[in-house]
Amino acid sequence: MKRFGKRPWQNIILARSTSPVFDPQLFFSCKVQPYQEHISLKQHINQLWEPLSRRNWLENQDKKLKYNLIFLRRSNVVRSAASWHFSLCTGAFDKGLTYTFQRWPMAALFDHKYLIKSTTEYQRKLNWLKQSQADFPDAQVLTHEELLLDPVQKLAGLINYLSPGADENHVKNVLNFRIEIDRSPFSKDRLKIIEEIERLILKFNLMPDAH
Repeated sequence: MKRFGKRPWQNIILARSTSPVFDPQLFFSCKVQPYQEHISLKQHINQLWEPLSRRNWLENQDKKLKYNLIFLRRSNVVRSAASWHFSLCTGAFDKGLTYTFQRWPMAALFDHKYLIKSTTEYQRKLNWLKQSQADFPDAQVLTHEELLLDPVQKLAGLINYLSPGADENHVKNVLNFRIEIDRSPFSKDRLKIIEEIERLILKFNLMPDAH
Protein backbone atom coordinates (compact mmCIF):
# COMPACT_ATOMS: atom_id res chain seq x y z
CA MET A 1 0.00 0.00 0.00
CA LYS A 2 1.22 3.47 -0.85
CA ARG A 3 -0.24 6.68 0.47
CA PHE A 4 -0.60 9.99 -1.33
CA GLY A 5 -0.94 12.76 1.19
CA LYS A 6 -1.57 12.33 4.89
CA ARG A 7 -5.36 12.20 5.02
CA PRO A 8 -7.41 8.95 5.02
CA TRP A 9 -9.41 9.88 1.92
CA GLN A 10 -6.18 10.11 -0.11
CA ASN A 11 -5.24 6.48 0.52
CA ILE A 12 -5.15 4.64 -2.78
CA ILE A 13 -4.59 0.90 -2.59
CA LEU A 14 -2.50 0.03 -5.64
CA ALA A 15 -3.76 -3.54 -5.55
CA ARG A 16 -7.09 -2.12 -6.70
CA SER A 17 -5.57 -0.73 -9.87
CA THR A 18 -5.49 -3.25 -12.66
CA SER A 19 -6.10 -3.87 -16.35
CA PRO A 20 -9.86 -4.24 -16.84
CA VAL A 21 -11.33 -7.48 -18.13
CA PHE A 22 -13.38 -5.79 -20.85
CA ASP A 23 -11.28 -2.90 -22.19
CA PRO A 24 -7.59 -1.82 -22.12
CA GLN A 25 -8.01 1.38 -20.07
CA LEU A 26 -6.29 1.37 -16.68
CA PHE A 27 -8.72 1.92 -13.83
CA PHE A 28 -8.84 2.40 -10.08
CA SER A 29 -11.74 1.38 -7.91
CA CYS A 30 -12.38 2.99 -4.57
CA LYS A 31 -15.25 3.33 -2.14
CA VAL A 32 -16.32 6.70 -0.79
CA GLN A 33 -18.61 6.79 2.23
CA PRO A 34 -20.53 9.69 3.77
CA TYR A 35 -18.52 9.63 6.99
CA GLN A 36 -17.96 13.37 6.75
CA GLU A 37 -21.35 14.83 5.88
CA HIS A 38 -19.98 18.39 5.71
CA ILE A 39 -17.78 17.41 2.73
CA SER A 40 -19.60 16.98 -0.57
CA LEU A 41 -19.03 14.02 -2.85
CA LYS A 42 -17.53 16.42 -5.41
CA GLN A 43 -14.87 17.40 -2.86
CA HIS A 44 -14.24 13.76 -1.99
CA ILE A 45 -13.66 12.88 -5.64
CA ASN A 46 -11.36 15.83 -6.24
CA GLN A 47 -9.32 14.94 -3.15
CA LEU A 48 -9.06 11.33 -4.27
CA TRP A 49 -8.16 11.86 -7.91
CA GLU A 50 -6.02 14.98 -7.86
CA PRO A 51 -2.97 13.23 -6.30
CA LEU A 52 -3.25 10.45 -8.92
CA SER A 53 -3.07 12.87 -11.83
CA ARG A 54 0.38 13.96 -10.68
CA ARG A 55 1.97 10.49 -10.48
CA ASN A 56 4.79 9.71 -12.94
CA TRP A 57 3.44 6.25 -13.69
CA LEU A 58 0.28 7.81 -15.09
CA GLU A 59 2.10 10.04 -17.59
CA ASN A 60 1.18 7.78 -20.48
CA GLN A 61 -2.47 7.59 -19.44
CA ASP A 62 -5.18 10.08 -20.29
CA LYS A 63 -4.21 13.59 -19.22
CA LYS A 64 -7.55 14.02 -17.52
CA LEU A 65 -8.68 11.08 -15.43
CA LYS A 66 -12.30 10.12 -15.93
CA TYR A 67 -14.55 8.58 -13.35
CA ASN A 68 -17.83 6.69 -13.32
CA LEU A 69 -19.96 6.66 -10.20
CA ILE A 70 -22.11 3.85 -8.87
CA PHE A 71 -24.32 4.52 -5.86
CA LEU A 72 -24.95 1.45 -3.72
CA ARG A 73 -27.92 1.60 -1.40
CA ARG A 74 -30.95 -0.28 -0.07
CA SER A 75 -34.52 0.50 -1.06
CA ASN A 76 -35.66 -0.36 2.45
CA VAL A 77 -33.87 2.45 4.28
CA VAL A 78 -35.46 1.57 7.64
CA ARG A 79 -34.05 -1.96 7.45
CA SER A 80 -30.72 -0.47 6.43
CA ALA A 81 -30.77 1.89 9.42
CA ALA A 82 -31.64 -1.02 11.71
CA SER A 83 -28.75 -3.06 10.34
CA TRP A 84 -26.38 -0.13 10.84
CA HIS A 85 -27.61 0.38 14.42
CA PHE A 86 -26.95 -3.32 15.05
CA SER A 87 -23.39 -2.90 13.78
CA LEU A 88 -22.78 0.17 15.96
CA CYS A 89 -23.80 -1.78 19.05
CA THR A 90 -22.07 -5.07 18.28
CA GLY A 91 -19.08 -4.08 16.18
CA ALA A 92 -20.18 -6.64 13.58
CA PHE A 93 -20.00 -4.99 10.16
CA ASP A 94 -19.72 -8.18 8.11
CA LYS A 95 -21.28 -11.64 7.92
CA GLY A 96 -22.01 -13.39 11.17
CA LEU A 97 -20.61 -11.77 14.29
CA THR A 98 -16.99 -11.03 13.48
CA TYR A 99 -16.11 -8.12 15.73
CA THR A 100 -14.28 -5.15 14.25
CA PHE A 101 -14.89 -2.50 16.85
CA GLN A 102 -17.60 -1.72 19.35
CA ARG A 103 -18.71 1.88 19.56
CA TRP A 104 -21.81 1.49 21.74
CA PRO A 105 -22.70 -1.07 24.46
CA MET A 106 -24.71 -4.16 23.55
CA ALA A 107 -27.41 -2.90 25.92
CA ALA A 108 -28.04 -0.07 23.42
CA LEU A 109 -29.52 -2.47 20.85
CA PHE A 110 -33.11 -1.74 21.89
CA ASP A 111 -32.55 1.46 23.84
CA HIS A 112 -34.80 4.29 22.68
CA LYS A 113 -32.19 6.97 23.36
CA TYR A 114 -29.54 5.21 21.27
CA LEU A 115 -32.05 4.49 18.51
CA ILE A 116 -32.74 8.22 18.25
CA LYS A 117 -29.00 8.91 17.97
CA SER A 118 -28.33 6.31 15.29
CA THR A 119 -31.38 7.10 13.14
CA THR A 120 -30.66 10.85 13.30
CA GLU A 121 -27.12 10.23 12.10
CA TYR A 122 -28.30 7.79 9.47
CA GLN A 123 -30.81 10.33 8.15
CA ARG A 124 -27.93 12.78 7.67
CA LYS A 125 -26.15 10.15 5.59
CA LEU A 126 -29.26 9.65 3.48
CA ASN A 127 -29.47 13.40 2.89
CA TRP A 128 -25.79 13.35 1.84
CA LEU A 129 -26.55 10.55 -0.61
CA LYS A 130 -29.61 12.37 -1.98
CA GLN A 131 -27.57 15.52 -2.59
CA SER A 132 -24.77 13.49 -4.18
CA GLN A 133 -27.19 11.86 -6.59
CA ALA A 134 -28.52 15.29 -7.53
CA ASP A 135 -24.95 16.51 -8.20
CA PHE A 136 -24.20 13.50 -10.43
CA PRO A 137 -27.42 12.69 -12.34
CA ASP A 138 -25.58 10.42 -14.81
CA ALA A 139 -24.35 8.07 -12.07
CA GLN A 140 -25.74 4.55 -11.84
CA VAL A 141 -27.78 3.46 -8.80
CA LEU A 142 -27.71 -0.15 -7.64
CA THR A 143 -29.90 -1.29 -4.76
CA HIS A 144 -29.31 -4.28 -2.53
CA GLU A 145 -32.78 -5.63 -3.34
CA GLU A 146 -32.31 -5.36 -7.12
CA LEU A 147 -28.96 -7.10 -6.95
CA LEU A 148 -30.38 -10.07 -5.02
CA LEU A 149 -33.38 -10.31 -7.34
CA ASP A 150 -31.36 -10.53 -10.57
CA PRO A 151 -27.60 -10.35 -9.89
CA VAL A 152 -26.39 -11.35 -13.36
CA GLN A 153 -28.58 -8.85 -15.21
CA LYS A 154 -27.71 -6.01 -12.83
CA LEU A 155 -23.97 -6.68 -12.98
CA ALA A 156 -24.13 -6.96 -16.76
CA GLY A 157 -25.71 -3.50 -16.82
CA LEU A 158 -22.91 -2.09 -14.67
CA ILE A 159 -20.29 -3.64 -16.95
CA ASN A 160 -21.92 -2.00 -19.94
CA TYR A 161 -21.88 1.31 -18.04
CA LEU A 162 -18.18 0.99 -17.13
CA SER A 163 -17.02 -0.61 -20.39
CA PRO A 164 -19.40 0.29 -23.24
CA GLY A 165 -19.07 -2.08 -26.15
CA ALA A 166 -17.90 -5.05 -24.08
CA ASP A 167 -18.39 -8.37 -25.84
CA GLU A 168 -21.73 -9.84 -24.69
CA ASN A 169 -20.48 -13.44 -24.77
CA HIS A 170 -17.44 -12.50 -22.69
CA VAL A 171 -19.65 -10.73 -20.16
CA LYS A 172 -22.00 -13.72 -19.99
CA ASN A 173 -19.06 -16.08 -19.41
CA VAL A 174 -17.57 -13.91 -16.65
CA LEU A 175 -20.94 -13.63 -14.89
CA ASN A 176 -21.51 -17.37 -14.86
CA PHE A 177 -21.66 -17.67 -11.06
CA ARG A 178 -24.04 -17.78 -8.11
CA ILE A 179 -24.13 -15.27 -5.25
CA GLU A 180 -23.16 -16.89 -1.98
CA ILE A 181 -25.90 -16.75 0.65
CA ASP A 182 -24.86 -16.01 4.21
CA ARG A 183 -25.22 -19.31 6.07
CA SER A 184 -23.20 -18.44 9.15
CA PRO A 185 -24.55 -19.82 12.46
CA PHE A 186 -25.33 -16.29 13.61
CA SER A 187 -27.21 -15.09 10.51
CA LYS A 188 -30.69 -16.09 11.71
CA ASP A 189 -30.19 -14.59 15.17
CA ARG A 190 -28.78 -11.43 13.62
CA LEU A 191 -31.79 -11.12 11.32
CA LYS A 192 -34.23 -11.49 14.23
CA ILE A 193 -32.47 -8.72 16.16
CA ILE A 194 -32.41 -6.41 13.12
CA GLU A 195 -36.11 -7.06 12.50
CA GLU A 196 -36.87 -6.10 16.12
CA ILE A 197 -34.80 -2.90 15.78
CA GLU A 198 -36.66 -2.11 12.56
CA ARG A 199 -39.99 -2.64 14.36
CA LEU A 200 -38.95 -0.18 17.10
CA ILE A 201 -37.82 2.44 14.57
CA LEU A 202 -41.23 2.24 12.89
CA LYS A 203 -43.12 2.14 16.21
CA PHE A 204 -41.50 5.36 17.44
CA ASN A 205 -41.56 6.93 13.96
CA LEU A 206 -37.83 7.70 14.15
CA MET A 207 -37.42 7.98 10.38
CA PRO A 208 -40.54 9.82 9.15
CA ASP A 209 -38.85 10.81 5.86
CA ALA A 210 -38.42 7.13 4.95
CA HIS A 211 -42.13 6.59 4.28
